[in-house]
Amino acid sequence: MLKCCGSGVLKATCQTCLNHIIRDSSFTCNARWLYDAFSSSSWMMQYNFPVEVEAFHATDLIPLYMNNFSDAYNMISTNIPPTTTLAPRAISLLASGISQRVMPTYQAYMGSFAVNGDPNPGRLPAAPSWSLPVSATTLGNVMDVSEAFGWRLTTDSQTAEDRCAFWQQMATMVEGSMKAKTGVSRAPGHKHASWVVQPGVAAEPRPEHLELKKGLLE
Repeated sequence: MLKCCGSGVLKATCQTCLNHIIRDSSFTCNARWLYDAFSSSSWMMQYNFPVEVEAFHATDLIPLYMNNFSDAYNMISTNIPPTTTLAPRAISLLASGISQRVMPTYQAYMGSFAVNGDPNPGRLPAAPSWSLPVSATTLGNVMDVSEAFGWRLTTDSQTAEDRCAFWQQMATMVEGSMKAKTGVSRAPGHKHASWVVQPGVAAEPRPEHLELKKGLLE
C-alpha cells in the first residue's frame, strides 16, 4: 500500500499526489469517458460554490434537495467535514447564498432534465443556456457555479484528455492481466441510472463533477 510519509513539503506533496490519483482514476476521468461515449446527449457541470476549496464532495446535493434556507442550514451544519470549522454566522451566510443564488437555477435545470431529457427547456429565464460540451484537450462548455461568477460556461481542466488517456491505458493493462490469470476480463454488465453523477474526492476539496446522460447505459 502506498503511504505518505515525512513532514512539511514532502508530506504535502505526497498527499496531493495521492489525492490526484484517487480523483483521476476513480472519479473525474469516468465523467470524461462517459462524455466521450455519449457526446451528443450529455451535459457536464462542475460545482464550485462558494469557491473551489470549499466545494466539498456532495455539497452539490444541498441545493438539489433543499426546500428553503432552514434545510440548507441544517444540511451544512450536520455535514461539515471533520477538519473544517464553521461558525454559525458563516453557515448562515453560506446557506443564504445557496438559497438565493444556486437552488432556484439548479433545481430548474435538473427538473427540466428529468422531464425533457434536456436541462434547457425548463430553465429559468435569466439562466444561461446549458450547451453540450466541446471536446478538446480539456472539455469546454462545462457549466460552473461559484460565488464570484454565478452561473457560466467554462473549461474543465480536471478532465484533461492526456491525463485520462493514461488511466485508460492503465485500466487496459489491468484488465489484460486479469483475463490472463482468470479468463474473465470484467464483471457482467448492469444498468445504471440515466442521471450520472461524477463527484470530486472528499480528501481534497474541488469542484463537483456531474454529467447528465439521456437514456440507460448498459
